[in-house]
Amino acid sequence: MKRWLVVVAVGLGVIGAGCSTPGQPPGAPAAPPGPAPTKEGVAWAETVCSTVKQLDKTLAEPDAPGVARYLEDWAKALRGVTPTGVAPADGFVADLAKALEAAQSQPATALARMTPQQPELAAAAGRTPELKVSYNVAPACTPIEGSEQAAPTRDMVIWANVMCLSHRDLATLRTDPLNEPALSDPRFAGAAPAALSLYIQGAGRPLDDVVELLDTAKPTGITDADNYRTALLAAVRTAREKLPPSGSGSGMTDWMRMPIDQLKAKATEIAAALTPAKPKDADLRALVSGNPPLAAARGVAPACEVKDKPLPPAANGTDVAACASGKCQVQITDSVDVTVAGSALRVVVRDAQVTVTDATGVVSLGGGGVASFGDGKRTITVQLLGAKGNTAVVDIKAS
Repeated sequence: MKRWLVVVAVGLGVIGAGCSTPGQPPGAPAAPPGPAPTKEGVAWAETVCSTVKQLDKTLAEPDAPGVARYLEDWAKALRGVTPTGVAPADGFVADLAKALEAAQSQPATALARMTPQQPELAAAAGRTPELKVSYNVAPACTPIEGSEQAAPTRDMVIWANVMCLSHRDLATLRTDPLNEPALSDPRFAGAAPAALSLYIQGAGRPLDDVVELLDTAKPTGITDADNYRTALLAAVRTAREKLPPSGSGSGMTDWMRMPIDQLKAKATEIAAALTPAKPKDADLRALVSGNPPLAAARGVAPACEVKDKPLPPAANGTDVAACASGKCQVQITDSVDVTVAGSALRVVVRDAQVTVTDATGVVSLGGGGVASFGDGKRTITVQLLGAKGNTAVVDIKAS
């Protein structure tokens, strides 16, 4: 028995020696973990990297149309980032913004003298471990070579970013095609074929972008996360295969020639195909909250907490009666009847998109779009100035 105890003691000594770091006594504390990416650092890196990549791409075509406007937008984006507190990185951003502002007067000449900026950005961001780790996981940035990243890894952050973007896009899929003013209000019955055809032709448009997005997410090594992406991608592809080709032109015209009952049936069929492709945000939240590395990745992913820009002011506030004069700028929420110089309109706002219906047709606007329609005697022009959720500011003029 005594001999056995001695063997155990020696064995334990060997095990203890094997676990200690050379030159470090057994039981010494492990080295502290490296810095983790921060939401602020990743947001800074995402904006600066995406701006610099666009700039470097333009350096090959300094004479391209609209370059001066791009320079203005890029300078504004760089001026808008929150400083990191890392002098080389903040100095790089300030100097580049200043150079872009100066280049607007003679863009071709200025860009011809400019060298690619991505290497300089990487060098500036890599000067401190704290900023470097955020830079390396930002989806728009190219990781600095020779860097190792603990959780959340770059692939985890990209997964979270892609999921947030995909959920946001898929949430805009409409599955209520018969909920249209043209189908419920006799004043707009003449627009029913156009309303249903517009839905049939464009209802699945977000699916192509989502497929492309989901394809950019690499395996994370977390089984539940990778299975979630695979299942969502399969659902989106299945829905896309059941829809007519997106676009406009002859396809739209062909749909409008169909009898109204057939249009309703086709629209309902498309809505049924889209329904399985709309994920539940609660499922994603449950998956992320149950996995600390994924929760950390979501916490820094740029697309997962987007601050909405405030809506522009409307000259007439919410007073749609002002439109009776033929000229107004109003804020509209959900669905509102508007009379413009004697013409009756229904304006509906859904998911930052605006649909305008009159007695003869329907137009859909998004992202600052402009549309005009009329009866040969009068033309009404509607411009979307800004939208957020189910509220929009529109400018309406009759001529």
